[in-house]
Amino acid sequence: MMICIIPMYNIDGSLNRNSTTRVNQNGPEAYGFRGNARNYDLNRDFIKADSRNATAFANMYTRFYPDVFIDTHVSNGADYQHVMTIIPTLSEKLAPQQQQYMDSYLMPELFKLMQKKGFPMCPYVNTVKETPDDGIIAFHDRPRYSTGYAALYNAIGFMPETHMLKPYPQRVEATLAFIESVMQTMVKHKYYITTTREIADKYQLEKRDMYLDYFPDTTQHSTFEFMGYTAAYKPSEVSGLPRLYYDRTKPYIKSIPFYTKYQPGLPVRIPEAYIIPQAWVEIIEKLKANRVQMEQLTADTTLKATTYYITSMETGDYPYEGHYYHKNIQVKFEHQEVVCRKGDYLIKTHQAARQYLTTALEPQSPDGFFAWGFFDAILMQKEWFSEYVFEDLAAEILKNNPSLREQLEQAKSNDPELANSAYLQLQFVYEHSIYKEPTYKRYPVLRIE
Repeated sequence: MMICIIPMYNIDGSLNRNSTTRVNQNGPEAYGFRGNARNYDLNRDFIKADSRNATAFANMYTRFYPDVFIDTHVSNGADYQHVMTIIPTLSEKLAPQQQQYMDSYLMPELFKLMQKKGFPMCPYVNTVKETPDDGIIAFHDRPRYSTGYAALYNAIGFMPETHMLKPYPQRVEATLAFIESVMQTMVKHKYYITTTREIADKYQLEKRDMYLDYFPDTTQHSTFEFMGYTAAYKPSEVSGLPRLYYDRTKPYIKSIPFYTKYQPGLPVRIPEAYIIPQAWVEIIEKLKANRVQMEQLTADTTLKATTYYITSMETGDYPYEGHYYHKNIQVKFEHQEVVCRKGDYLIKTHQAARQYLTTALEPQSPDGFFAWGFFDAILMQKEWFSEYVFEDLAAEILKNNPSLREQLEQAKSNDPELANSAYLQLQFVYEHSIYKEPTYKRYPVLRIE
């Protein structure tokens, strides 16, 4: 068994010892800062890889290609008796054999071992409502997070989160106990871990469809024996208004709802290959850091490809982790003959990075490169028309295209604003003419089916 350890990941943040920002945390005496030197939270950076830290991690991760991955953390949130909570890989993302092994054998074994070591473990306290009494829901670790990224390469990931209010020595001991428990289990279950991983690698290479997102299923739940503290409210000494507190003199152990199931969404057909124009250097570099196998075209080539056009999306009013993040992305696709240039990159998907490629390159993917804004330049139209110049040409276009004239008249009858605006009518003609900018909102990554 090979064990690889990264002793300090956020190096610049860890060395920022003047930080006093972790106001919710009980020690240690000195600690660093969540953000790195460029103020990125590295635990939101795994697939988008804005930081050199994430780039180096991807290069090392895909070199060693681990079966099991652990990323140690400290939690925020509610107060309770448990020292250790755990975010495992969302098992629905894994191949069926891995999912069965993880849910039926691996996780129960880890909970038993941690109980024996004196650290009864709890699923990460991701509350349904304000307090854990109403239940907790399994955390969705998208590929921006470490375990979600690891799952793209068929690894079982764990994010142990020790409770922020427990004494620092306890948190260290609990973290060590968890790592030792995973190692014990890996030795004991070596055959199952390696066998299910081999099956998963083959399964992911052969499947033609995958899901880009998962959504919690709140129609069903199991229960968990939760060791909590009684939650109550009292007047705030700051505002005078009711404030939440947890009464440590009133501990309890009781069953609470645990929503573990997720349903897949955003299905996509995995293409035979993608083509990325060589101009998108930043994207190419991210793929290279993940050891994606690519080849460059040796000559200009006309190819039949599927192209996407962005039809709508929602963008936040404020940046999130350095980007104006896009969500609820809607697309339409067209089959076109596209001229690809010598030096453009052809990326066949039948490789270990298959799921990573599809997740990163599909424009509707919630953690894809488009969602993170790396292709925002396509969203701005570069050419337009001058009204007085285009007037005569637009009249000629309508004269030679009676069906377009009919479409315009129909549109005017349905839209009073269009009917009363000369400019909007010119724009209608422009957008239905050969002069419309063909690359406007056209996603530059091509699919070869």
